[in-house]
Amino acid sequence: MLRLFRYFAALLPSLASAHGGQPQVTDLIFPPAFPTEAWALTDNQGVFAVGPGTTRWLCEDAIEPGAGVRAVATLDARRWIVSTESGLWTTDDGGCTFAAMGGALAGHRARWLSVHPDVPDEVVVATDTLGRPNDVFRSTDGGSSFTPAGLAVAGQFTSLHRAPADPRRLYAVSEVSVERSDDGGRTFQPFKAGPAELAATPLEFVLLGTSPVDADVLMAVVERFDALVVRSEDGGRSWEQIVEVPDFPLHLVFDATGRRALLNGLFVGFLRSEDGGRTFAAAPRTVDRLGCLGRTGGRLWGCTQVFFGGPFVVGHSDDFGERWRTDLASYVDTDRQICPAGSPGRDCCQHLCPGVPPGGICADQTAAPGPTCGGPADAGVDADVDAAGADAEVADAGGTDAAVADAGVADAGVAEDARVVDAGPPKDGGPALDAAAEPGPEAPRGGGGCMALPGL
Repeated sequence: MLRLFRYFAALLPSLASAHGGQPQVTDLIFPPAFPTEAWALTDNQGVFAVGPGTTRWLCEDAIEPGAGVRAVATLDARRWIVSTESGLWTTDDGGCTFAAMGGALAGHRARWLSVHPDVPDEVVVATDTLGRPNDVFRSTDGGSSFTPAGLAVAGQFTSLHRAPADPRRLYAVSEVSVERSDDGGRTFQPFKAGPAELAATPLEFVLLGTSPVDADVLMAVVERFDALVVRSEDGGRSWEQIVEVPDFPLHLVFDATGRRALLNGLFVGFLRSEDGGRTFAAAPRTVDRLGCLGRTGGRLWGCTQVFFGGPFVVGHSDDFGERWRTDLASYVDTDRQICPAGSPGRDCCQHLCPGVPPGGICADQTAAPGPTCGGPADAGVDADVDAAGADAEVADAGGTDAAVADAGVADAGVAEDARVVDAGPPKDGGPALDAAAEPGPEAPRGGGGCMALPGL
């Protein structure tokens, strides 16, 4: 039953036909090419790259209208592989232009992309394309060519995990098989889908992660009416059931030592382990609506659903979940990707607002009904950017250019105190946030501060 619900939930983003309002974070990733950023992937507006003191909005319509970003792998600051609802794409200019992937992955889509942390040109892709055989594909040339592992399963891949303690170790789960690789994805061998007494099928089996210090310590969940958390100390050869949780999906993260672990469900909140995941106990809820977890170094990251009572879009904790601070309070608190005129990253995104549907008025732009890919001129919004030389190249590989904070464009006649910033609570550095935005005398940030049109 849980798997069926997950399947239909996964289809919801594909039903969207265009850039939409009330985006929700679907995943947090930590691209090695951007070590100071946490990237929040959303269901209908692309990627929000949360960095120290600023957030870059990577609008999904630069790929195609309503692309539905599902996964991103960064080889370096300019070369990325992006999976959308319609297929796999590549960019070599930091997200301003995209090309559909050809070769062995032509026509495929994927939810799971993994870059070797020490060999950036080594990429593994587990596909979940409907209506055709799926496989785990590996590239050693930065995505120019891919070789399948030869699994050719008649179903979708539902989990893929690369062990941080040994990047050659990969665990992959499809609808019909549970596989392990010890050679970086060249070959795979089957392993057990949990304890024998549970008789779990691959459809019920979901990977949670591995210990950061031991690639053989594997955590997973068998999803039935409740989620049955299971643990292996020998890479999936044998298992024991740890705890039963009346919630799904579950997210797990270890601390850097592998001794402490935090398990989270959207409704049940936290369960903590002090013994490497052997046992868990309920812990006080320290943040509401926490929907994802991740760790970089000693910092724990999480996302919440701000349109359903969450206190922030993205936040972090430096004490393993005891206290949380806000990094991105609202989707409107973002700076636009700087892309040259004539590129989809400019032409298809310039009239869209982060956090609101098409038709909103951005504080740094004039009103427009939506994307203008290949459409008429920019109505003057590019003038100051062009003068600043931004059209000559992509500034900072797609990063924010402080010299062109708002493209030099006035507020389109919108009074500052009339702005409606209802895409989330304002940023105040902590989870206890006020309900309404406060007007301020400063000039609006580039791309930030959107006003919903009447009737939307």
